[in-house]
Amino acid sequence: NGGIYYSTNFGVTWSMASGTSAVSYTSLACSSNGRLFYASVNGSSVLYSSNFGQSWASYSTVTTPQPTAAPAGQGTTPPNWLSIATALSGQYVFASQGSGVLFRSDSYGNSFAACSTVQGTWTSVASSGTGQYGAATLKGGNIYVSKNYGVTWTATSSLRLQWYSVAMSQNGRNLTAVEYGGNVYTSNNYGTTWK
Repeated sequence: NGGIYYSTNFGVTWSMASGTSAVSYTSLACSSNGRLFYASVNGSSVLYSSNFGQSWASYSTVTTPQPTAAPAGQGTTPPNWLSIATALSGQYVFASQGSGVLFRSDSYGNSFAACSTVQGTWTSVASSGTGQYGAATLKGGNIYVSKNYGVTWTATSSLRLQWYSVAMSQNGRNLTAVEYGGNVYTSNNYGTTWK
């Protein structure tokens, strides 16, 4: 039986959360106090929990419709959500699609909106502690960063690689990115330059 599991005793024991099933979960993110959780699902929805991961619902059954794909070329295929990240408070949430664009929420996940125009395989997203800074990797493309809570995103370098994942420090200054089967790159200036 698949699903999302949660622990309330520092990982000693785990229980299956209600409202989850055997689908392809791709990423989890949570607020610093552990109360708010977000999960991305391949070919389905973004899920939400407000009780420390014990029960979950999709955005089609919470308060607003689930995030929809950008209008250009998306058709009716269910979104392929690959990665999700949140600020420590849980207010700002970034989500990426495997065949679409980036999405953001500034309302604790109550509503999402597309925040990039570049389409492709967005393999990973990361957030600083406040949510002011964000980073995202585009497979076969650039690393993108945001400095305004995910409102706009800018390509950071000429490195166009098969990016796999990105991570960001709490203050947003230090980043680490990994390419598929390749090297690890770092930046210590908010993603402006990489080495």
